[in-house]
Amino acid sequence: MVKHAPARGYVPHMSNGITFTDTVAYDVDGAAYWWDPPEKDADSHTDGTLWDRALASDVRGSSFLLGDSLIPGSNRIVDSVATATVPDEFSTTTAGFQWGSKGDGVWATEGIVSHNNRRGIYRWNNHNLLELSDETTLYNNHASFIQGAYGANHLYDGLTLRSDSVIWKTGAGESEEGSYPTAGIIDFDIDVGGKAEECVHLSGAQVPGGEPTVFRDGSYAGYTGEHVITGDILHNKRVFDFVRVTNKQGAQLEPRDFDIAATKADKGLDLVIRVQHEDGSAYGMIWRGTDPDPRIRSIRAFDTHS
Repeated sequence: MVKHAPARGYVPHMSNGITFTDTVAYDVDGAAYWWDPPEKDADSHTDGTLWDRALASDVRGSSFLLGDSLIPGSNRIVDSVATATVPDEFSTTTAGFQWGSKGDGVWATEGIVSHNNRRGIYRWNNHNLLELSDETTLYNNHASFIQGAYGANHLYDGLTLRSDSVIWKTGAGESEEGSYPTAGIIDFDIDVGGKAEECVHLSGAQVPGGEPTVFRDGSYAGYTGEHVITGDILHNKRVFDFVRVTNKQGAQLEPRDFDIAATKADKGLDLVIRVQHEDGSAYGMIWRGTDPDPRIRSIRAFDTHS
C-alpha cells in the first residue's frame, strides 16, 4: 500500500514483466500508477505488466496513467478500481483511467471500474493497433467517457455506464481485412440517468480512411433530449454503424433519434451513418455537400455477426 504520499504512487516505467496484485494507492499527490512519457532518444516502453485487483482512491491526478508499449496487449489491467480522483485545476485530462497522447499506450483491460471521478475514461491517442477493453463499468463520474483523438482501434466489449454521456471524437484506424469491428462499443447498457440530453455525442475533425466505428447490441436510456445521438462532425469519409441498438422507449433506432451537424471537409468525403435493426432491415444516412440534412435510403444488412 502507498498512502499519504506527497508524490506519485507506483512508477514501474522502463521495467518489463512485473505483476502487481492487491495494490492500493490512497491519498496520493500525482498519478497513482504512473509512467514516464516517451521521449526522444530514451526508451520508456513497458511490456508484460499486469495490474491485478489494483485500487486507486483520493488521487490528485489521473489514477491510472498508462504508459507506452512495444508489444500490443502485453500490458493488462484486471479487476481494478479508480475512485475519488481529485481534479487538477490545470489539467483537462484528469481521469480514473487515462491513455495519454504521447506514444501508443496499448493496454488490454478487463473488469475495470471507474466511479466518482472527474472523468471515468480519457483516451487521446492515434494508432492502428487493436486495443481491447472487456467488461468496463463507469458510474457517478462528472464526465464519464471521452474517446479521441483522430484515428485509433479501441474496442469496448461489455460496457455498463451510469454517468454522463459518451463523447466519441475518434474514428477507427486502418486494420487488416476481416477484422471488423476494430473500434466502438459492443454489448452495452448506457443509462445517463437524466444527466445529459443525449447518450452519445460524435464530435471532431476525423481523419480520412479506417474502418467503421461500431455501436452494436446495446440500449440507451435516461437522456433528457429528443435525440439519442448528437454530433458535430467534419465529414472526412467516416462511417458509424449502429446495430441492434434501442432508445429509451425500447424501440430500434430511427432517423429521428439522430441530430448530427455535419460540416463538409473536401469533395467526395462524405459522412455515413448506417443502422441495422434486429430483424435485419437497415438504412443509411449520408451527408453530402453543404446540405445540412442527410439523404436516407434503405440498404442491405451489413453486419452479419449474431
